[in-house]
This record gives sequence, C-alpha cells and structure tokens, in this order.
Amino acid sequence: MELELPDGSLLSLNDNKKALVVLVLHILCKFVENELDYRPLRLVFSGTAGTGMSCVIKFLQRSVQQLSGNNDAIQVITPTGNSAYLVQGSTAHSYLGIPTGGRSCNELTVPSGPVLEKIQNRCENLKVLIGDERSMFCQTTLGWMDQHTRYAVNRGANAEELWGAIPVVVLMGDDVQLPPVCDTPVYIDHSHSAPSNHGRLVWTSFDRALELTQIVRQTESEEQL
Repeated sequence: MELELPDGSLLSLNDNKKALVVLVLHILCKFVENELDYRPLRLVFSGTAGTGMSCVIKFLQRSVQQLSGNNDAIQVITPTGNSAYLVQGSTAHSYLGIPTGGRSCNELTVPSGPVLEKIQNRCENLKVLIGDERSMFCQTTLGWMDQHTRYAVNRGANAEELWGAIPVVVLMGDDVQLPPVCDTPVYIDHSHSAPSNHGRLVWTSFDRALELTQIVRQTESEEQL
C-alpha cells in the first residue's frame, strides 16, 4: 500500500509539532554519527482530539523515510485494527507477534521459532517506533511490546536493553480517551502479572514529554460553540 503523505513542509507545522519532528530527526542523526552525547529518545506526546496527531505521524513517516532512505525505518503500531488503518500502521499484536488472551498474562517469555523469525525480519531496519492511541495500551501489552522489540531489533543483539536500544520510541495520544479493555492503564502503580509489572516499569522509562494544545480542526467561531 502506498503511503499517503501530507502536502506542505515542516514550516507549516505549529511549534510543538515541529519540535517533535526536529527532535526525532536530531536523535537519529546523533545515532547515525555515533556522537558521544547520543542517548535513545523515550517520549510521551500528548494531544486531544483535533490537535493534529495524524498529521504529525505522517510528517514523521515521510521525514524518517527520507532521512534513512528506507520505508521500514519507522513503524506506527496501535491497539486496534481501526486505529491502525487510520494511520496506515499495524496493530501492536500483529507487528510484534504479541500473545493474546490468557497467554498474555503468563510469564514473560522470549519469542522463538516462526514468531521470532517473522518479527526480526520486520524490524531489521527499524529505527523509530510510534505507539498511537496510547490510552488503550495496557500494562500487559506495553510489557510484551518491549519484550518482543528487544529480541526483534538487531536480531536480539541488544536484548538486555529496553526496546532493544532502538533510537526512538514515541507514545502518542490522549490519556482521557478510551482506557484499556479489561486491564490496567500504564500509569496505575500496581500490577497483577509478570508482563503487567514489566509494562509498568517500561512506562517509567519514558522521561520526555511534549503536548499539543492548539485545535486545528475548528475555526474560531466553532471553538466558541
């Protein structure tokens, strides 16, 4: 499927959107150049409905693909099929081979066999991972997302590090939208299984944040209503 990218340039973005795109590209350049002050980016990007999250995602897709020369350098994953379709991404479970149902609450295991081979092939060139609609990612899912990414990126060479030491991981969305189904939000300070506990710890590793506040879908007269 051909990626539909927005018209216009980076200059057309508002300051916070531009800051995110520039920050991601800056981190990638530091990673490629192996600069001494490089460190992976773990960022939470917040914004309510109408602030242009989808636009930012498309700009990131285009920018990272152009910088890296590889369409697979960036991947958007979401909790549901509908949300994945809207951003031309994949569900987290599909892309990373995450177990579902009762199996997801068992012990946190290392992926193996065909599942491992498939996700390693998918993540061979991955540099930027974006999780959209983050309010619906529960502790359990986030735990499995990190676990499988560790062994998928660089074929598990950096499995001892969070997210397999991938340069950029961004969680996007609005915490006051739909919560996880039958599980605990990532920011709640308790857990009920090994994957859930791991997901809670992974959440605490996100140490940077940006917020979108400007509504771009509405005119001034519509905002007054």
